[in-house]
Amino acid sequence: MQPVSPVEHDVVAFLGELSSVQDELLAVLDEKRKSLTRADLTAVNALQAREESLLVRLNACQQRRQEMLADAKTQGIPAQN
Repeated sequence: MQPVSPVEHDVVAFLGELSSVQDELLAVLDEKRKSLTRADLTAVNALQAREESLLVRLNACQQRRQEMLADAKTQGIPAQN
């Protein structure tokens, strides 16, 4: 097995975090949808903080992606997205 380069390690870690955030956000949004169909505003409000926290993490992923692309460019590594 070939050793993993630091860039590959960063990409794998990034994709793991992105996948985790997306899965968690989808679960929260599904629960929010169910709460809305029940007209359970208490539950909807309770989910708001979790949703906001996940959106902060998602924005951090987007920022990290931009940093990784910029780093790749400075290192001469082809990276479109």
